[in-house]
Amino acid sequence: MREGAGFLRKGTLSILVLVAAGVVFVLAALDFGGGLNPSSPSVSLAAVENYVEKKFPVRNLSAAEFVERRRNRKIVLLDVRENEEFEISHIAGAIRVNPNETVQGFMTKLANELRGAEVVFYCSVGVRSSRFLQEMEPALRKLGVEHAYNLRGGIFRWHIEERPVYRGSLQAQSVHPFDEAWGKLLERSLKREKGDS
Repeated sequence: MREGAGFLRKGTLSILVLVAAGVVFVLAALDFGGGLNPSSPSVSLAAVENYVEKKFPVRNLSAAEFVERRRNRKIVLLDVRENEEFEISHIAGAIRVNPNETVQGFMTKLANELRGAEVVFYCSVGVRSSRFLQEMEPALRKLGVEHAYNLRGGIFRWHIEERPVYRGSLQAQSVHPFDEAWGKLLERSLKREKGDS
């Protein structure tokens, strides 16, 4: 048999391995098993919220509960999304945190801010923020933070409930969709809230 002949050449095999690894990485990053597909018309934001609460055993606050608590407590609000998402819009007063930040890096940057405060984490729908909160909880407890929460439904739920979001200091009209599939979920959710079909 000649060198290079055969079903797969060395270069083609390398490309296939890289593509497969990429697919596995994306699926692991989203960590959405059980057929929960955000682009499916049958999947609602409420279903995603329920999935997140079962998958990540952290305390959650609704948007209304967060607003009420914020009135009379020191709360540090942390946005666990990429910078591109944060720049499109965020909840007033939020501090952006890299979703891949290490516990040590997180504590080094924010320990002084977090002492004596309640801490609320959010992302698009709650997956990244719940995962991040779960990872940070032991360090937060050591710091003396007794109340740390995920904002149920994330900025998608906040926006759907017509609560204000900001781009810099100006009120914005939209939120970053994360990707095409999650963007479809956001569009459907907004239509449902407004009573459109």
